[in-house]
Amino acid sequence: MICAGAVAACVPDGGVPFIEVISAADPGVRAAELLGDTSSTSLDTARLGPIAGDVGTVRYHGDQQKRVYLFTGDISAGVSTGSALHLPQQPVPFPDSSTPLAVDITPFDPNQWMSVRAYDVGLCSAPPIPELLADLVWENLATTLTQGLDVTFATSLAARRVEPAGFTPVLRTNDTYDPQGDRLRFRVTYFAPNVGGRQGCDDVTLRIAAELGWKREPAVISYPPQCLHPSDPGHVFATQDGTTWDFVGVVHSVQVRASSSGCVVLGDIEEGLEDELRAGLPHAFGQGILDALLVDPELFGVPLEDIRPCTCDTQCSSLSPEGPLPYGVAGRRHRCKLTRLGPEPCGECWVQLDPDRLHARPEGLEVVVAEDEDDPQAAALLSSDPGRLLLCNPGRAAVRSDRPPERLPLPGEITIPLLPLPEPEPFCRREDG
Repeated sequence: MICAGAVAACVPDGGVPFIEVISAADPGVRAAELLGDTSSTSLDTARLGPIAGDVGTVRYHGDQQKRVYLFTGDISAGVSTGSALHLPQQPVPFPDSSTPLAVDITPFDPNQWMSVRAYDVGLCSAPPIPELLADLVWENLATTLTQGLDVTFATSLAARRVEPAGFTPVLRTNDTYDPQGDRLRFRVTYFAPNVGGRQGCDDVTLRIAAELGWKREPAVISYPPQCLHPSDPGHVFATQDGTTWDFVGVVHSVQVRASSSGCVVLGDIEEGLEDELRAGLPHAFGQGILDALLVDPELFGVPLEDIRPCTCDTQCSSLSPEGPLPYGVAGRRHRCKLTRLGPEPCGECWVQLDPDRLHARPEGLEVVVAEDEDDPQAAALLSSDPGRLLLCNPGRAAVRSDRPPERLPLPGEITIPLLPLPEPEPFCRREDG
């Protein structure tokens, strides 16, 4: 809402959480919005109106789970370049303090800020803290997608990647559950000696570009027959427990451009590969998020000798003859982290954290893994030092209230270099190595 005059005309009474942006030229001109409990809240260029490019002060009142940013671009159109201004965190948990935090923007060039977004990071999250987690989620997701495509194209077309892949996060204004919100663009190029066999084309360069969003849906936890205990039926076991969620990719666009001299069926090749990518990318995206949240049990204080060995995910679940894992989050879908592949695979049971929410911040992609203390994962995270200090620290990935705002460059494109696929370890468990 745009309003003029008294603050009360813009912000309701009663100590509700809100964010308010005040004009530098005319402090009587203000734009305000109520802060949501567990979602992002934005004021884009249109909603700021005359205040866009004239931001003097930002006031907000809410809990310490809020992270507030100004952007040089319009968040509703999507921003991937330019700058962001990370504002300080609310110093006292809401509603213990009735005093909003007011941040003076005039030292930071009020004319360049065109939109604002307030994120809610939940009680616990895998935050984008480069010095601690090396932007774990973005890099893991980009690497997982790239390696998955590398394997797929190498297997189906004997193709190899011929240049680094590029991934670009795009921050958008919509709610974190909305597939029209934050997005990920990527580009990658392969060379294939032949596509399509006798009637196909030789020496083909394939240039792929796609844009993905994501959506949340109930998780289906499934195990293939070879992973089931012999006493269980010899078919895929699948279940939904109603409390576990997954994020899957939403393909907004995908384009394949094939080039080869003297080939007349390039259009058919492009169309076929685009169909395959539309079908496969949603699952690959979701798997990349889960892989980023697969946690070493040692971080939960489990001695190395007590980590359960495995060859299949079922051995880490309640389907195992040994019962559910005695560590991590009891009863959740933990997975077998394979260290040796091939005819005799083996590995360790690692803790699978489940995603609750997902959003793109200027520093990277953040996954909320516990909304509040009633979340099934909260107790295990709060009871371990790494969980409490890294994932549930109220000040994680925040600017302290006694510090000035921090100017950040938006990430632009993340490059995944041309590297061979990682080789599995020759031993089954780390204690064997």
